[in-house]
Amino acid sequence: MNKQIAVFSSLAALTFSLALPASARDSSDHGDHTVARAFVGWESEYVFRGIQASKYAVRPGAEIVTEDFYGGFLATLSADSDFSHQHELNFHAGLRHDVDDLLLLDMGGILYYFPRLDNELPDATDVSGELFFGVGLDLLGQPWLYSYYDVELEDFTMEGRLEHQIVLDEDWWLDLAAIGGHAWVREGKVWAAPNENYLYSTLKADLRYAIDEAATLSVGGRLSGNELGDGVREQLGGANASNLWWTASFSAKF
Repeated sequence: MNKQIAVFSSLAALTFSLALPASARDSSDHGDHTVARAFVGWESEYVFRGIQASKYAVRPGAEIVTEDFYGGFLATLSADSDFSHQHELNFHAGLRHDVDDLLLLDMGGILYYFPRLDNELPDATDVSGELFFGVGLDLLGQPWLYSYYDVELEDFTMEGRLEHQIVLDEDWWLDLAAIGGHAWVREGKVWAAPNENYLYSTLKADLRYAIDEAATLSVGGRLSGNELGDGVREQLGGANASNLWWTASFSAKF
């Protein structure tokens, strides 16, 4: 318990000291001013690093982005009665720095908190935190390579990302992304593979519509896969080798 409190305190301090939210990869929000955003989304499945953690999840959140700092929170509220203990609150903060016209750096921390996990699984770890470091290139596809280290569970993940935006007209655009990674997971993380190293991948496509300069609606699809063994899938309640699901969201800037 003392270790969990230390993790919570250190990650919370990092979150509030660095600023407050946002996707460091959304370069459109970086500039000479501060942007605040609130959003809410619906996903027919919640998949984390290639592994389904729940179905029918509502995902509200908020974020703030400045020129170099960002931070915020994201809640994942499971609407699946079989996974009600998987309610998840994430707090993140980071520093994004453009070294030059080509090289980009991103570093920070993420705090994971599962408020209902103690009720269903009293021996599980309900507070965890990751430190991350990313290197990107300002090229077509916006390639990024990230490393994540869980300071509570001692897990390590390497993840690569590619993103591309296609402008259809002044109000419509299409966001495409491809993510692939390798996770080294220790036993104890009940919402992921136990003591298992595995590869995972995710493809994303989102059609977005700008209601006005501040508000946006989007709908999209996701396809993910993993290389977990049959025995591990059984331990995870019959986890799928691949998942296909849809999302919808609304966001507004202030």
